[in-house]
Amino acid sequence: MNMINPIQSSAAADNPSPIWHPTSSPNAGALAREILDRKLALNAVILAHNYQVPEIQDVADFVGDSLGLAQQAVTTDAEVIVFCGVHFMAETAKLLNPAKLVILPDRAAGCSLEQSCPADQLRTLEKLHDCMRRLSPRIELPKTTLEQARRPIERMLEISAK
Repeated sequence: MNMINPIQSSAAADNPSPIWHPTSSPNAGALAREILDRKLALNAVILAHNYQVPEIQDVADFVGDSLGLAQQAVTTDAEVIVFCGVHFMAETAKLLNPAKLVILPDRAAGCSLEQSCPADQLRTLEKLHDCMRRLSPRIELPKTTLEQARRPIERMLEISAK
């Protein structure tokens, strides 16, 4: 089993939203190794919400809550952001990074409180692999939405960094 080491978010030393940086497992399966190879080829970062299954967390660059992952999305130099979470998290990453490609392994993934969707439908290693292979589904937002939503989100991030 893979060990997960906690690190603080780069956004603030006293950030209440910890980010976990998984350590690679030497026993990673073929599909996980292929995902990691694809990640390097795409110059991608994989952000996974902390409710994801261990197999997803094992291939993620960062594991955390919604706020911590949004902060990581802002600071990444990666050209592609793969968001293993629900659609609104990927949309937030796109709002904060309009020029970057943001992909979501399962476009139908919604908040369990909102949709009561079984967890096995939301998160599988196969969905992550397929998403990175096809580079879809892509998160696209209308320019007016980007402009209207960006300022409040940036303000929330500023406040949370204090």
